[in-house]
Amino acid sequence: GPSGSGKSSLLKAGLVPRLRKPGALPGGVGEIIATRPAGWDELCESQLPGAKDDLVAAVQKRSQQVGNKPVVLLVDQFEEIFVSVSADKRPGILAQLVDLIKSPVESVVILTMRDDFYGRLSQEASALLSLLELSLVNVPSAINQDDLKTIIEKPATTFGLHFEEGLVGRIVEDAIHAAPIAGDDGQSARNTVLPLLEFSLAQLWEQRQDGALTHAAYEGIGRVVGGVTQWASRAYKTFDEAQKPLVSRICVRLVQLGDENYGVPDTRRRRPLSELRNDEPNPAAVDEVIRSLTEARILVTSREPQGDVVEFIHDILVREWELLKSWLRADKRFLLWHQGIESRARYWYDSSEDPSNRDPGRLMPDGRDLAEAFDYLQHRAAELKALERDYIQASLALRDQERNRLQQLLEQTQQQRDQAVKQREITLARQLAAQAEMLTA
Repeated sequence: GPSGSGKSSLLKAGLVPRLRKPGALPGGVGEIIATRPAGWDELCESQLPGAKDDLVAAVQKRSQQVGNKPVVLLVDQFEEIFVSVSADKRPGILAQLVDLIKSPVESVVILTMRDDFYGRLSQEASALLSLLELSLVNVPSAINQDDLKTIIEKPATTFGLHFEEGLVGRIVEDAIHAAPIAGDDGQSARNTVLPLLEFSLAQLWEQRQDGALTHAAYEGIGRVVGGVTQWASRAYKTFDEAQKPLVSRICVRLVQLGDENYGVPDTRRRRPLSELRNDEPNPAAVDEVIRSLTEARILVTSREPQGDVVEFIHDILVREWELLKSWLRADKRFLLWHQGIESRARYWYDSSEDPSNRDPGRLMPDGRDLAEAFDYLQHRAAELKALERDYIQASLALRDQERNRLQQLLEQTQQQRDQAVKQREITLARQLAAQAEMLTA
């Protein structure tokens, strides 16, 4: 389903509680393991030890540990496999999932994915797609007026709140206007309106007066369309001028740039908090900015086995927040380059834990790419991670070694050429001397 259509909510608030009830699966459920592609390494290290080498064996072992009951593997936001997992690791993970689904091991695999990545799934994971299509569930793309009214009213009435006369109708109309369906004549909204609606209703609830949700408060929050972006922009304005550049750098680093050529949109990206700290000279300033953005509900943090991770609260901010989009447009060339160098550096790093044994064949060769990397190293080193700087410097060192080797070869060739010329000259001189002696004899 589309981003914001409620896939993760359906999974976590609907399916998982249902699976935990007795009789959900024949023989019961042994364990529910949830992950995301960006956290695959942590899954293999902590939740399913050994899964990196053999996912089927790891799941089978866990099933045996929980009484030979089915293990449910939930992989939320599966589109991350195409944007957050390196190209060299991706085929292995996809193949492991195919093997698990085909195996006789007691298990259930559930994936959620944005529908705008369906083409990538078809291109790069046709074997997996052929299995998934047997049980594919598409989140309905439309929400009619009655359902919108229920979504808006029911949570409020559950807690004894009421809307001012006519307010629910206005919100329904605004939701349909914000996400219209072509040819529907204003009867339904696309389900992508849900995050906007959720955010607006949360703000409206915060501004309730004596148990009432009011027209005045609704206007003040910017209604449905302007609510989330106005909120984000207001949060940004609360930072002082010295903090704002850091805010923009952190926000930009939490975006995975898409590829217009393949129709892949920009998406939010999870980052370890430690990584964001290491990227800046003042880690305490990073903590302060992230704390403020989290309190403002722009970012959300969660605890993972590898430590705290940070991300935007929803992809809607990446799509709709004009200030963020302007930061991305202003520096897109560097950001695209940086994404590429990040994966190349990691590929080189993974070749060996010992820096002296890392594969030199994974370094950048001499040429335009290395020249561009050297320029960024000189002028934007503070925005590069230590690993990326090491990678570029190692590539430069290899280039210098190669240039020195070539220079030595040239010098040796020149010396050999000079010696050959000198030898020819000596030989010619001797021949001329011999001829002169013969002529004067």
